[in-house]
Amino acid sequence: MDQSRVIVIRGDARELLRQLTEAFVLRDTIDKLRLTENVCVLVQDHEKDETHLRMCHNIVTDEGDKYYAQLGAGEVPFTVLGMRLGSNWAGGTGKAKTDVNTFFGVGKGVSSGYPKTNDPDPSNTGALVDATSWKSDWATSENNSTAMDEGAIVDHLTTPTVALTHFQITPSVTKTSAQTLAVFVNHRANGV
Repeated sequence: MDQSRVIVIRGDARELLRQLTEAFVLRDTIDKLRLTENVCVLVQDHEKDETHLRMCHNIVTDEGDKYYAQLGAGEVPFTVLGMRLGSNWAGGTGKAKTDVNTFFGVGKGVSSGYPKTNDPDPSNTGALVDATSWKSDWATSENNSTAMDEGAIVDHLTTPTVALTHFQITPSVTKTSAQTLAVFVNHRANGV
């Protein structure tokens, strides 16, 4: 496992993340991560009182490019219903992806109040004033799986036909019934 991409936090994760974000020594590092690592995956273990944070990347798909273009033009894009997680990440850019390769568990709707800009949740270290943040949460009884290494924001939770974005989770996530899972995905228009 690539330990450099996983942060283990013991105790109150939100408070510690807030303190780390405000710490001058880490501010530059976190700002650099925001620019390149725009998916935050948090697995919170309630029995061990620790949180595992993974900073990953995603790609807005071709359909996602159309979605944001239509929003900007005042048109009605496809409806985004939530996220799906899975395995068998195949690499590449994922621009044509419509879903994960091997779906695990249950798809989750977009969390209440999302999408939003300038997300005030301190767990979302990729939030920016000019980024659109999406979030989905899985409870302890949901998606208890091993080797989840990819995700997608999709138009349908059981039979998606288009994806807004596709992302890799590295290293992969194992979630047990003692853990909750939160996934934040942040999008910025970067001119490419």
